[in-house]
Amino acid sequence: MIRAGDLRHRMAIQEETLTSDGMGSFTSVWTDVSGMDNVPFALWPLKVEEKTAFNAVGATMTHRIRMRYRDGVTAKMRGIFGTIGVSDLMPNIADRDFSAASAWANVDLGGGYNETDDLTITANAANQYCTLLVASAPITIGKRYRLSYDLANIVSTWKVRDFGGTQTLGTISANATQATIEFTAATAGGLRLVAVAANSSGDFDNFKLQEIRIFKFMPPTNMGEKDVALEIIVEEITDQ
Repeated sequence: MIRAGDLRHRMAIQEETLTSDGMGSFTSVWTDVSGMDNVPFALWPLKVEEKTAFNAVGATMTHRIRMRYRDGVTAKMRGIFGTIGVSDLMPNIADRDFSAASAWANVDLGGGYNETDDLTITANAANQYCTLLVASAPITIGKRYRLSYDLANIVSTWKVRDFGGTQTLGTISANATQATIEFTAATAGGLRLVAVAANSSGDFDNFKLQEIRIFKFMPPTNMGEKDVALEIIVEEITDQ
């Protein structure tokens, strides 16, 4: 039995694509499954005895999800919760879209720094950077986040770090529209864009920072009458 009132949450169901780098390693990219980018669902934590039973067979499952039946959902997929209808954690619009003076600051980028309509930055030496204060991009240690951004006219590569430079959140090497970096916070936040090469350059815009929760699926099961509702036991992932 699934009640409409229980379907209070929204998630995107994603599938993984592995791309070879030609040297024996693979890059993992998760993308939304067509038609499954805004799925209503109900969520409950597993009972202690249920967790104990899974632990006994080496599985660390944490929650139960229920949703209306959707064909094609498999245990190779995952659910992303927290990106739909959730406020941006960056409180100042100008820090996201550069529509006015922002809290971003040039530290030592010697090739150029301009906040007119977007954030255009150019280095003339490796490891030069600009920053955004912790108060303008606050996060909580141990929680998982997604940073989205637009990027045009990139040259070479940039690293995204926290304000203090101690945690690398991701590496950027291609133009994109609403590309994403997912990370588990090890610091209190803020951002630092660091040039990897002496000629690193790019035009950044439309930043978005959101807390997310990631659920790894077990094989779905039908609830009651066939093809009416699905139940999925999931593991919440916090350390990817």
